[in-house]
Amino acid sequence: MTDSMREAESVGRRYAVLRRHLDERQRRLLLGSEAAELGRGGIKAVAEATGAHPDTVARGGRELAGD
Repeated sequence: MTDSMREAESVGRRYAVLRRHLDERQRRLLLGSEAAELGRGGIKAVAEATGAHPDTVARGGRELAGD
């Protein structure tokens, strides 16, 4: 298993624990920040690990960036 796969699985576990405590905007921001930390391919990896739509992850990243 590669490091990036381990990191994506870790994101999925954290998201599963926190999801029910977050509202929709907070979820997007969390997903976007995790994707940014992973770098290239982060949006796809986070979406796959969490079951979130890639557009949702990307929107969270844009919101964090202030766009």
